[in-house]
Formats: sequence, C-alpha cells, structure tokens
Amino acid sequence: MFVDLTHSLERKWTPSAPFPPAAGYSALETGSRPRRLGENRKAADAAPRRGHTDNIRPASRAPEGRIADTTRVRHLCIAPFLAAFCISGLTAVASADGPFEPNETALMIAAPLTAPRVDASLETPQDEDWYLLQPQGVRQVGIIAGLIAGCDKSYGSVTFDLLDPDGGGSLPFASMKVGYSYATPDAPVTIDTASFTSDVGRRYYLHVTQSGCPGARYSFAIAPAGVLGTRLAPTEQCSAARKHAANARVKLKRYQAARKKAQGSRRRELGDKIQLQSQQVAKSAAQAVTTCARRALTGYPWE
Repeated sequence: MFVDLTHSLERKWTPSAPFPPAAGYSALETGSRPRRLGENRKAADAAPRRGHTDNIRPASRAPEGRIADTTRVRHLCIAPFLAAFCISGLTAVASADGPFEPNETALMIAAPLTAPRVDASLETPQDEDWYLLQPQGVRQVGIIAGLIAGCDKSYGSVTFDLLDPDGGGSLPFASMKVGYSYATPDAPVTIDTASFTSDVGRRYYLHVTQSGCPGARYSFAIAPAGVLGTRLAPTEQCSAARKHAANARVKLKRYQAARKKAQGSRRRELGDKIQLQSQQVAKSAAQAVTTCARRALTGYPWE
C-alpha cells in the first residue's frame, strides 16, 4: 500500500520547523519502496537529511546564483546510481592539466608564448613541456629558470634546452639545469640562466624535461619585457628572395611597356627580352617560395 504524504509534509514542515517524522523520508533514506517517477517530487526535494536539527533550506528553494543546496548535493552523491558520477567529478579535478597543456611535443603547441613568466610542473614521470618563443626582431634574450619545489631524490634534476629549428638544428644551442648533479650532490642548484641573440623571423623552442624528479614544479622568466610576440616576421633570407622576385617582375613590365611603343627591329628585340625575362620571373618566384618556407618539424625531437 502506498500512502501519499505530500499534504502531510506541506502541513507539518516549513524551513523554520523541526524535521518531519521518519515516515516522510524518501525511499533512499528509509529503505521503503522507491517512489514512482515524478511522484511526490516536492516531498522528495523537501525531505532533509536525518539527524540534523538546524534550519536547512530545501533544494527547490535555493537562492539565485547557487548551483544547488548542500543538502541536495549530499543527497545526490549518496544515490547508488550516481556514485560513479560523484567519484569521476573528483577525479577530473585531481588530474587537471597545467595551464599550457597539451604541450608534450613541439607540434602540440597551440600558440607562441607571450607571458614573461611561467610557473608549471611536470605532472607525470613521462611528462615533458615545450614552449614556442618568437622574439620580435634581433634582440638579446635572457632566460632565468628555477625550481619551485625541490626534487625528492638526491640525483633529480630539471633541464631547460633551447633549440633553433629555423637555423637547421635539432640539438640544443643552450641549456640550463636545476636540481642535483654530480658536481653538487649535497646542495641542489636552484637557479640557472641562459641568453642568446635572436634573428629576425626565427622560431625558438624551450624544452623542459626531468630526470629523477617526477612531479617537479618549475618556473622560468624571459627578459626584457615585451620581447616575445605572436607575429612571425619573414627571415632576412626570405625578405631578400622576395625583393629579388619583385625586381624581376618590375623589369619584365618595363620591357612590355617599351615594346608597345617600339617599331621594327627594336620591337623584335624587346620581344626576345620579354621571353627571357619571363623565365627569370618564374625562377625568382620559385626561389622565394623555397627560401621562405618554414622547416617542417618532423621526427625527433619535435614529434
């Protein structure tokens, strides 16, 4: 037999009154027969947890701006069929990625770095971080790197490698290392620096790895302020190739304009020069495309 308790709940319980009798509790809390879908919804929402005597606002009357009443949240997380949801929500927070993730490879980077300072961590033993640096023009760039939290093991360290793919190199041209080393087995190095002069239109990568220091928290800062940007200017070689191609086109147009006014043998001579110059235009245009093309980052260490 199923008894409708809606009217009794409305009559006996208000937010300022004591909790209703046990008979008014939901099937989730008393073990009685589960309610039918949509049945006595107001009573189910209004029923508070047993054992509390303080005033608790029902979930259906939660103030504007709150996601849900705390009583309602506890009620949901206790439900057997929602237990997996509650656990997965906590797991998602615990395993959240860092602010610059994903950046485990150079090809995964979504945008160049513009922040003057970065605080991050290597979340797992296999984690490594890549950062794309695009200095604006020929600049003297300085980097200072350090450990926010030391390594647990006396041989752990974090390495910061600088690479120049547009210069044709897949090996670091400068490195920084913080943590322990064979030279300093008793006292770890906490800060290291590096500097380089950037070329116009070149990409640079900062590659962060760890050895024996899983979960390492690190920081680095780049100076001077405003040296990094998002615009990638053409290289000097690219600009020169494009200028050569533009000059070839201008020369061709001059021959074509002069031929329109020429007569006789002069007209035939200009016709020959137009054909020859057309070949130079095609050649210089192809050379500009090849010179301006960025090196494809494939294979080790980019992928």
